[in-house]
Amino acid sequence: MYEPLVKLRGPSSIVQSRFSYDGNYVLTGHDDSQVSIFNARENSSTPKAPIAKYGTSSNCSLSSLTVSPSSETFLTTGLTPTHMPSSIIMYNISRSVQNPDNPGNHNYTTLQSTNGHTPAPRHLSIPSINSTCYSSNEKIILSAGFDGKVLVWDVRAPSQSHKITGCTPLSLKPSDSLNFVDFASNSDDKIIVTASSSGCVTFYDMRNSHQPLGSTCTKVNIQNSPIVTNVVYRNGMCWACCLDNSVKCFDYLKAKDVESNEGSFLDVIKSYEGSHKATSFSALTCSVAPSLRHVVVGSEDDGGAAVYAVTGGKLVQRLQGGGAVHVEYARNEEWIATGGYGNSEAIVWKWKA
Repeated sequence: MYEPLVKLRGPSSIVQSRFSYDGNYVLTGHDDSQVSIFNARENSSTPKAPIAKYGTSSNCSLSSLTVSPSSETFLTTGLTPTHMPSSIIMYNISRSVQNPDNPGNHNYTTLQSTNGHTPAPRHLSIPSINSTCYSSNEKIILSAGFDGKVLVWDVRAPSQSHKITGCTPLSLKPSDSLNFVDFASNSDDKIIVTASSSGCVTFYDMRNSHQPLGSTCTKVNIQNSPIVTNVVYRNGMCWACCLDNSVKCFDYLKAKDVESNEGSFLDVIKSYEGSHKATSFSALTCSVAPSLRHVVVGSEDDGGAAVYAVTGGKLVQRLQGGGAVHVEYARNEEWIATGGYGNSEAIVWKWKA
């Protein structure tokens, strides 16, 4: 069973919670655009305060939080007050941790381009950028947004961005919004995966095109799931967190063997459902244990996040913490970080057999 290892208390309601790649820190993003960083390896009987804070309190909610593979930097995006194209802010972690008296506000770089993501209509009050990710060497950043585009950013030239061919939607409407983008694991940054509000998971193979930033893609429609909020890709297997109260698992490697499978349905191998509520929050996520033993998914009810067995799909445990919408496994340990709307506390859970 999973037991609470430590509780973390931030300055305001938590939107996202992330482990650093090395597992030493937990970062929490808040609904006032601030980010807090905590030491994940110090047990405490009382909720711990952050060892560093980033950003300043505002009325702009954080829309994405991403930690680099080296655990040296992280990215944030959010809703801008003027509804102009969102920028990506890259903060340095180590400088502020080494000097806790420095809040970290000056250790940042802004990635912004006039050819960036198209802002959402003002009346929708949603961010332009929903998700970001790093390449393994941290020289490239991908971003996905409301406009259905995936943009490639060169960290060495933060004012330049390029659109990946084939990622523009047919029309600009909320159902075309891209909620998630990431490089597929073990693909040497050659394959990226996106998830959309129209229930489509798309894989782009950057090796199969003669154009500089071209791509070929495989589209998989998740049946009866109008919104996919995030995807976990491990060794060809994928888990998609959907707002129909389920997490669906499918085999990407089998999809490549299907002729003319663009836009086709792919059989779901396993569906994890029945013990969590997921109907409205686009920030809801799922995550898979490093051992591939469990899949955890956030929940909108007060029962906490739900942990299912990967094999069989049965409920293993509810992580009682209240409002655990965002969940993430550490990459090398059976630890889970949970956090959610309406709650300023995050909890780190540790597996104990």
